[in-house]
Amino acid sequence: PDGDSLNTLTVLPDGTLVGTKFYEVQNKDWPADMMSKRITGQVFQWQLATGWNRVPKTFMSGPNGVVSADGGQSLIVAEWGASRLHKLRRDGTGKAQTVEVQGYPDNIHPTPDGRFLVVAQTGDLRPAFACVGTDSRICGGAYDIVSIDPATMATQIVYSAKDPDPKVFGFATSALDLGKEIWVGSVRGNKILILKK
Repeated sequence: PDGDSLNTLTVLPDGTLVGTKFYEVQNKDWPADMMSKRITGQVFQWQLATGWNRVPKTFMSGPNGVVSADGGQSLIVAEWGASRLHKLRRDGTGKAQTVEVQGYPDNIHPTPDGRFLVVAQTGDLRPAFACVGTDSRICGGAYDIVSIDPATMATQIVYSAKDPDPKVFGFATSALDLGKEIWVGSVRGNKILILKK
């Protein structure tokens, strides 16, 4: 949409694609804008008959992870720059349920019990931003894995990496609940972290 790139895609039960535009590619100041919680992007949806359209009321500071809820009638969106999670209706009606999280919420994935997991990077992100701009193979940083109840939007930290070794594991961005294990992926690195539950 609008010639820009998307950060995350999810498929709704009716086949609609929903994607988040983290920032506009021509905006070279997007890191500073997000650190200041300024609006940088929004959420789009694509249907075969109509193509790409904006989802109402989704202008955010770094919209990142997105998943569907309520059978596809609602979306849960991670607003990375503002450290918030939103549950909102796709048609723009009603008021969004919003919850603050510690850190910067990234990708969201469903769990076998009907909840969702989101990785939120924590602490000072400047070293990670500086590292990602280099040729370094691994860029690390602190993060939490947070569980979300889609009905109430209540959150709970299920794992916290306060001082990870950046030489071992990269900047965590996603967590998949596979039953007895949680697999954690990173934006820059060559390993998957496996956590026993």
